[in-house]
Amino acid sequence: MKKILISVLLASLTFAAFADDAKVLPSGVMRLTLANLILTADQAYDDDGEAQDSTEYFFDNFGAAVEFGITDKISAAVQWVPGVMLADDYTNDALAALNDQLIFTGISDFFVGAKIQVLKTDDMRFAFAPGVIIPADSLDGLEEGRNALAGDDFRLASQSETESLGFGGRFYFDYQINKDFYVNLYNQTKYYLPNERYDDGAGATYAGTVSYYVNTLGQPLNVAVAAAEAATVKHEYEYPIYLDFELEPHYDLTLSKTGSMGFGLPVKYSMKGETTVEGVGQDDDSYSFSINPGLSFFYTGGIPFEVAANYDIPLMGKNADKRSMFTFKLKLFYDFY
Repeated sequence: MKKILISVLLASLTFAAFADDAKVLPSGVMRLTLANLILTADQAYDDDGEAQDSTEYFFDNFGAAVEFGITDKISAAVQWVPGVMLADDYTNDALAALNDQLIFTGISDFFVGAKIQVLKTDDMRFAFAPGVIIPADSLDGLEEGRNALAGDDFRLASQSETESLGFGGRFYFDYQINKDFYVNLYNQTKYYLPNERYDDGAGATYAGTVSYYVNTLGQPLNVAVAAAEAATVKHEYEYPIYLDFELEPHYDLTLSKTGSMGFGLPVKYSMKGETTVEGVGQDDDSYSFSINPGLSFFYTGGIPFEVAANYDIPLMGKNADKRSMFTFKLKLFYDFY
């Protein structure tokens, strides 16, 4: 099932939506970010980095974040991305008729952390953001398998990246070339605790086992169901380190006393090592490399807000979907003090 399932949604979306610079919110200021993320793909990079025809999909996700300036050097944050699925269209030939039953629902992980300004000079800023990743969804393989077999909607994967508690840190470094132009370097490092869970695609495996026993081996339905339930079990997972890097040249153009435009060209690189299931490596180490041109508008009068749009363009990868992503963000600011 590993080769026919989406490597979706999860690993790089928080990175895409909330990679940031080294600025910290002023004391008493809240920033609410609403993010719409649209992903499309019909190819995937294989073990050799070659793009091959793969599952075709369209996903539309909505996520959010709330950040608050505790002091002028420390901001607290709760981030929820990819959030919740608004729409999906997924077609995989290997799943045949089951495609019509697939749904992609659930609540994705929460990141809870703080951003700390470590250094701020006339031309440099450095910030560090430790945090905890809290899973909010899980996949019940037996339940999804029974739903698939009954002709009802079922899920292929949890919306949680690993269904496990994670720990991480984000590092931000800005170099100010002049008042309008700076270069930002960003890193996100994540580690998840080992856990026991159902494999992604457990429901489809369950339905396929029943079909094989009944249609190929000629076994009665009760025998087929018993075999499927015996095969659909939880496994012990151990996870690698997840690393994301971004280098962004960014230019701000002042339009008026209350308005400015921002132009950025982030270059992004994401990688992870090999996942281990029951002590066996899964040969799923991966990386992806992309550019993410973006445009933003910031208004400081009345209720300050910022709107931003980015388009992520894949350039190369390994064991990763060759997916394009459009991100639209609305940021609202409010000063409580």
